[in-house]
Amino acid sequence: MRIMEFEGKRSKELLNYITKFFENTNVVIREVDGKRIGLVIGERHYLRTFATASYSILLLQDSPNTCEVYIISAGGASRIGIDLGARDNLEEKVAKDILKYALDNLKLKNTKCEKPEKSYSILSQSIFEYHPSPDK
Repeated sequence: MRIMEFEGKRSKELLNYITKFFENTNVVIREVDGKRIGLVIGERHYLRTFATASYSILLLQDSPNTCEVYIISAGGASRIGIDLGARDNLEEKVAKDILKYALDNLKLKNTKCEKPEKSYSILSQSIFEYHPSPDK
């Protein structure tokens, strides 16, 4: 898992870029109480090992000038059990491409870029911050 945060006037455009990121993707974008949530799920096939690695990108945007990006990858082993690092390779490639586009093209400020060891609690806390209250 990789976590990145960006600030800047063009943060909203980062979501548009990521939704057109790779082939073989499915995208869901919702807006709740002025906050945008985007989920991109895709996969990449590696012919050298007949392996498939998948990735999910969760984008949380609570204001027009900030954007949180969570990249999670899975898979990578082929049918015969060979894993040449496809999952980690894909996660790193996705993170680098997003970071490069955000900094070079959108001129955003990168305020966080890390790879935590435990990802479940960090991700669940952030998602629950976006959950609308039951009375709305």
